[in-house]
Amino acid sequence: MKYLSAVKLSCAFLLLLITTANAQSEYSPQILPTDPGSAQLVYSVDAVEIQTITIDNDGRVLVIARGQVPTGGWHSPRLEPWYYIVPPADGIYDFDFMAIPPDPGQIVIQGFQPITVVYPLFDLPEGFAGVRVHARTNSMEGTLE
Repeated sequence: MKYLSAVKLSCAFLLLLITTANAQSEYSPQILPTDPGSAQLVYSVDAVEIQTITIDNDGRVLVIARGQVPTGGWHSPRLEPWYYIVPPADGIYDFDFMAIPPDPGQIVIQGFQPITVVYPLFDLPEGFAGVRVHARTNSMEGTLE
């Protein structure tokens, strides 16, 4: 009789473990990839705009880049600055227009889709004249006016 109770208890415990494991895997939140290595250059850049804003007498610049990605599902657009040992002589600073593509097998719209990024620049270097934004197929410049 004790043996039968021990078997029932073991089976109940095993069933509880299996149920809990299934519930955790089924309802656990999905975390989007944020690994910088997974980002890629967007297909093209269509426009680069620089807007000057003033906050507390401190001039700041917003770089707004618009471009195209080859399919839907791209997310987390960003501009990644190039780093210089010597500042560029023309005052134009380079950025790569990056975004994370959809996961393989993800169902997405097949066709070019617009993508936009806004990048704030603080502490502008002396001689700053504008930016050059690079995509996979082209690059465009935006200058300070």
